[in-house]
Amino acid sequence: MGILIGLTELLLYLSFSLLMGALILLLVPDHLKPPVRVNPKLIQACALLVTFGSFLPVLPIVDLLSSSRGWGSALIQVIFEFAVGRAFLLTALFSMLLLLIWTSKGVKEKAGLLYLSLGLVAAMTASYSMAAHAASIGGSAGHVFHTLHFLGASVWIGLLLMVSWYAVSKKNWGSFLRWYTPTAATSLIVVFAAGYFTMSVDLYSFGDPDMNALEGYAQALPSNYGQALLVKHLFVIGILIFALMNGVLFRKKAGDQRFNPLPWTKAESGFALGAFALTAAMGRAGTPNQEGTKGEEASFLYRSFTGESGSELIEVTMSFGPVSWMLGLIGSLFLLITIASAVKRPSLGIVTAAGSLMIVSFYLAVMTAV
Repeated sequence: MGILIGLTELLLYLSFSLLMGALILLLVPDHLKPPVRVNPKLIQACALLVTFGSFLPVLPIVDLLSSSRGWGSALIQVIFEFAVGRAFLLTALFSMLLLLIWTSKGVKEKAGLLYLSLGLVAAMTASYSMAAHAASIGGSAGHVFHTLHFLGASVWIGLLLMVSWYAVSKKNWGSFLRWYTPTAATSLIVVFAAGYFTMSVDLYSFGDPDMNALEGYAQALPSNYGQALLVKHLFVIGILIFALMNGVLFRKKAGDQRFNPLPWTKAESGFALGAFALTAAMGRAGTPNQEGTKGEEASFLYRSFTGESGSELIEVTMSFGPVSWMLGLIGSLFLLITIASAVKRPSLGIVTAAGSLMIVSFYLAVMTAV
C-alpha cells in the first residue's frame, strides 16, 4: 500500500501541475505562446487522479480503525474528524466541480469558465495542503506556506510540462519566453521562500528551539525523509541549470530555425519529475522522529555510508575531509561542463549526463562528510 500511495502521490503532483499549466496557457493569447494541444480529456483525467490520489492516504487509517467499529463508521470518522479525511473531502468536491465544468462543450473558448477552473485548482491545492506535514506541525501558518509552495511549483513546472510535451511546434517561442521567464522566476522565489519555512517546520520537529535550519538539515540526514530532501535539492540544482539554459542562454536562438528548444525543455521537465518523485517519497516517509534517528532505524543509504546499526540515537557531525572536498570539486567540474557544453556546442546528451553526474558527485560529497 505504501508504494501505491507514493506512486499515486507522484501522479497527483503531476496532475496539479498539468491542470495549472494547461489553464494558464488557455488564457494566454495565441501570439504569446507556442501552439499547444489542450484536450478536455486531459483536464478530466487530472481531476479524477487528484480525487483518487487524495483518497488513498485515507485508507490505511480507515483500515486501522475498522477493526473496532466497522469499515463504514471508520470511513465517516476519518473523513470528518481527521485532517487527511477533511483534506480529501474538500479536494474531491472541488475536483468534481472542475470535472463537471469540463464535461460541457466549448469550455476552452469561455474565459469565465477558464478563470473559474483556475480558481478551483487553487482551492484544490489549498484543500490538499491541509494534510501536509507543515500544516500538521505548524498550524495555519504551515498550511499557508505549504499551499504557496505547492502553487508556485505547480505554475512553474506546469507551464514547463505543457509546453514541453503538448506543444505542436516552437512557433512564438521568443514571445513565450518574454513572459514565461519572469513568471517562472517569480514562482521560484515563492517556492524557495515558502519551501524554506515548510522545511524548517518539518526539521524543527526534533524539538530543539535553538536548532537552526542547517543543523536540523544535518540531523535529518539519517532518516528517509532527510535523504529524500537532500537528493531533491540536488535535483533542483539540475532544474535551475536547465532553466538558465532554456530561459537565458538559448533565448537568442529563438529565431534560429535550425534550433529546436523542445527537447531541452523536455530534459528539464525530466529533472522536475525526479524532484516530484522525491517529494512524494518525503510525504510517505514522514518527518524525522522528534527524539532523533536510531542507527537501526536509519535509512539504508545512510547506513551504507556510515555503518550505523545500533539502538543509540545518531548525532550527525559534518566533517569535510579530502575525499569530500575532491567529490565536491568533481561535482563543480561537472557543473561547469554542463554549462560550457550548452554555450559552446549544445549537446543534449552531454548536458544531461554531466548534470546527472553532478548530482551524484555532490551527494557523495555530502555523505562522505557525515
